[in-house]
Amino acid sequence: MGIARKSLIDYFSQNAAMVVTFVAGILLARFLGPSGFGEYNLIMLANVMLTLFTNMGIEISTRVFSGREPDKIAQIHTASVLIILAVTVVSGVLLFFFQDMLCDYYFKGVRKDLLFLAAILLPFSLYQLVWQGIIVGLGEITLYARFFMWNRIAQGAIVIILIAFSYPNMKILIYAWVVIQIITFLVSVYVMARKYRLFAPLDSAVVKKLLRFGWVVFVGNMASNLLQKYNYLIISNILGKGGVGLYTRASTFSDKITLISGSLERVTYQPAAVADEKYAPFLIQKVFRYNLYVNIIGAFLMYVFGSLCIRFLLQEEFLASIFPLKFLLISVVFMSCSRILAVYFTAHLNKPHIPGIINWAVLPASLLICYYFTKFWTLKGASVAIAIIYFIHAFAFFLVFLLKNRQLKMSDFFLFHSGDIREIKEILFKKKQSVTPA
Repeated sequence: MGIARKSLIDYFSQNAAMVVTFVAGILLARFLGPSGFGEYNLIMLANVMLTLFTNMGIEISTRVFSGREPDKIAQIHTASVLIILAVTVVSGVLLFFFQDMLCDYYFKGVRKDLLFLAAILLPFSLYQLVWQGIIVGLGEITLYARFFMWNRIAQGAIVIILIAFSYPNMKILIYAWVVIQIITFLVSVYVMARKYRLFAPLDSAVVKKLLRFGWVVFVGNMASNLLQKYNYLIISNILGKGGVGLYTRASTFSDKITLISGSLERVTYQPAAVADEKYAPFLIQKVFRYNLYVNIIGAFLMYVFGSLCIRFLLQEEFLASIFPLKFLLISVVFMSCSRILAVYFTAHLNKPHIPGIINWAVLPASLLICYYFTKFWTLKGASVAIAIIYFIHAFAFFLVFLLKNRQLKMSDFFLFHSGDIREIKEILFKKKQSVTPA
């Protein structure tokens, strides 16, 4: 099955859950208001940030090594579980000493008991990264997409049911989310155990290999994750949870476009890892071009759709989300370009330090841009800052990729090819396809 066909399966499976999550998001926003909705998303963000800063790059490292050594899945899984346990213990100790500082500066007005619930889910969230890495590395895209779809449906459905039949407070909503995540963990273990052997005697060499590769990915991704999530913390610090609520409503719509690049990124990993030196750059260039097309079209449609939803389905206070939506969609297009090009360095060249260097080089200026734009132009400034930051980020990736592949034509990254229509027809209407260099 080709890259494009797999990405279509992955993308549409994820979008099958969009109706449920969309309705749930609208109900949450209306039910909680900008301030309550902001608090709810800050609690979600607490879990996301913990996962981002403690994952040790295990998703990418398990993805790469599972694809290259499928016969060692049990050793890879065992080593990953050990890493998760160690990271969880260290994180728990650090949080015990620094929780007050985090709550005072970045999670203002958020109840500590609810933040604690988000924190205790850390090992379950880390395991999901391992599960995703192994499944995607083995090329099980259909299984991954189906699992992701049902997880999103469950999260959205429980919110709809609670609001439809009761008047739940914030604590009940968070408890429901915790229950769904624990059930997801149990089901994921069961699904993988039916297909693969999960545990084997501990191999210290596998642990070292995962950590050595994963640490490089982790350090590089830390900068990238700061670029993606730092703006939420800045908005929380400067504008409070009400500002986070308005910004989150806009980003909820724009984030749907990231499903496109996410699908293409996942299914490109395995072909890029095994492609020969001459073909790999052309493969990435072709995926980049298709990714750009669909993201631009998707961003336009999402702006029209998102603006209508904000205007007619939410309270008047949420109208302030329309302007940020416009620039967040622009930033998503730039971000998607970076993600596709990063696959070449990580999966094909086996040099994850290259994206890491780019991320860290861009980070200092990005943090300053985000802080000062938000401070002086509030919510509008935050969204404009993100668009500027991701343009710089994408341009840096593009420049480095071109310097390493000077044989590529600049126009082939952007201009529609006559063969593109033929390949799209093959993707949509044929079971098999043959992909040729762009």
